[in-house]
Amino acid sequence: NKSFKEATINLSTAYMKNSNYDKALETLKMGMFLDSKNPHIHYNYACYYSLTGQPKRSLEMLKAAIHFGFNKLDQIEIDPDLQKLRQSAGFKTWSLQPRI
Repeated sequence: NKSFKEATINLSTAYMKNSNYDKALETLKMGMFLDSKNPHIHYNYACYYSLTGQPKRSLEMLKAAIHFGFNKLDQIEIDPDLQKLRQSAGFKTWSLQPRI
């Protein structure tokens, strides 16, 4: 059901796990249309951009996810989908800054 926002989160994750990035992006866009303030959609976008080698955009989406209420900060440190992001200079600088 493409109008069910939680389905877009799970479906985008499944597409990314299968390296189907075109379908993942399509699904994320639908999720953003359905609920642009959902922190999990922003988090999945961060994963998508990290997996596709776009760490700057990944960090932007991760910041948005946190802004909208994503609070599983320990997941950021271990999620394999965010590995390229964690290796970026931008993330290393950002992760050293204190959070309010």
